[in-house]
Amino acid sequence: MLENYFKYLYNDVVSASREKFMQMLDGPVDSLLDLGCWDGANTIRYGKKAHAKKLFGIEIEETKAKIASNKWIKVKLSNLNDRFPFKDNSMDVVAANHVIEHLTQTELFISEIYRVLKKNGYAVIATPNLASWHNVFALTFGIQPFSGPHVRTSNHDIKSISEMDDYKVKNLLKSTEKGKDYLRHLVVMTYKELIKNLRKAGFVIEKSYGFGYYPLPSLLANLFAKIDIRHSHYVVVRVRKR
Repeated sequence: MLENYFKYLYNDVVSASREKFMQMLDGPVDSLLDLGCWDGANTIRYGKKAHAKKLFGIEIEETKAKIASNKWIKVKLSNLNDRFPFKDNSMDVVAANHVIEHLTQTELFISEIYRVLKKNGYAVIATPNLASWHNVFALTFGIQPFSGPHVRTSNHDIKSISEMDDYKVKNLLKSTEKGKDYLRHLVVMTYKELIKNLRKAGFVIEKSYGFGYYPLPSLLANLFAKIDIRHSHYVVVRVRKR
């Protein structure tokens, strides 16, 4: 029963944070860049919400990049740990939904978002929060934080990703056996560290929201995550380049 309760809380966090991510996209704009665009399905949704005329994406999986390209998205096959294959001041909006935690070069990633954005352009970033209470409690009891970093393993009993559904776990195991580390959480920041790095890059923080405050139920969690975003599970931030 306890496991079902936490699955319910997690699903509620995912749903609420996705909805807020979409709400923070507005327009109309000329161009939108989706970082880690996968097959382009979400890119299309982001573009519609922001009323973007042109859609761009960066993806590391060639097969998925081809699918996205067939949806009239201009996709560049590249690693997000490297410099983005786009010119300075070329994008109005950048979307990074649960991408940064899969990278090792987080400072470069943030600075690249700043570089490709036009003046007054904005970015929406969503990521897990290392300082979430369930991660704090895990560390207290000597357990690997649930949000990561995730340890590469071929063992199917992976406690550090217990919040994932079976489909994601199987794909993670399959990919890590092939050395595809980008599907693991590699560098997970606290909310305060994320904000510090965004400001260091030159961004102005416009809005930030927290979701999930374990083990509290949804109504109380929403209240506490608003009061104390530093210990919420997920964070969604909108920043602007001035």
